[in-house]
Amino acid sequence: MTKKQKKAPAVQEDSKARKQLYATVALKPSLLATSTVIEYTKILGELDIGSLNAKISDEINCVHSGDLKFVEAMLVSQAITLESIFHGIAKRANSNAGNMDTFERLLRLGLKAQSQSRATLETLGKIKNPQPIAFVRQANIAHGHQQVNNGDVPRTQENISVPNELLGDEYGKRMDIGASCSAIAANSELETVGSIHRAKD
Repeated sequence: MTKKQKKAPAVQEDSKARKQLYATVALKPSLLATSTVIEYTKILGELDIGSLNAKISDEINCVHSGDLKFVEAMLVSQAITLESIFHGIAKRANSNAGNMDTFERLLRLGLKAQSQSRATLETLGKIKNPQPIAFVRQANIAHGHQQVNNGDVPRTQENISVPNELLGDEYGKRMDIGASCSAIAANSELETVGSIHRAKD
């Protein structure tokens, strides 16, 4: 029986480096975009992977440097394409107006494309005209009672109950309000109204 020969250290390092390279390539955005573009643009013929990847990498670098011309062009193109999809599906839905199920499904897909076109144009508008950034420290909106604590919150203090001084001159002893008196017969001449003097209603 022959013993298994161990791999040389150089071969192991080469294999590890190759795996790391494959992992980097698999996660590199430009290469992922390149493979997807090639898959969806076969109608244009055979595209060179290296040239396409280099072009995508150049556009990524332009965005990093602040040049958004390609991004703006891409968004306009997407909006036009989505609008074309909407009109195409809307016409197809109209030709199937006799079948309500098919008509409804097609029209729903068309309206989704139209909504995506609108959202794309909104994104383009935000890129062209960015909104000023407002730094709001705190905004508290409530219906009813609310408490707003801006700044350092003071430490809670022990709640000291102060006795009510109106109860007496010393806490726990009530003031002498005097002796109680008997009730007096005030307005004694008033009596219950008799039946003769009552109102008719």
